[in-house]
Amino acid sequence: MDISKTTPVLGVLASVFNGGGRPVLVVDLVLPGELHELEDSYSL
Repeated sequence: MDISKTTPVLGVLASVFNGGGRPVLVVDLVLPGELHELEDSYSL
């Protein structure tokens, strides 16, 4: 799939930290915004 200069994109940056607070994994994604929906959920 080609992404044109005017296509909206969804940028996602996810980080995982160990118990000492040091980052162990970082993932940076760019996805076509027209094909994705955002949903937030928070445990209480």
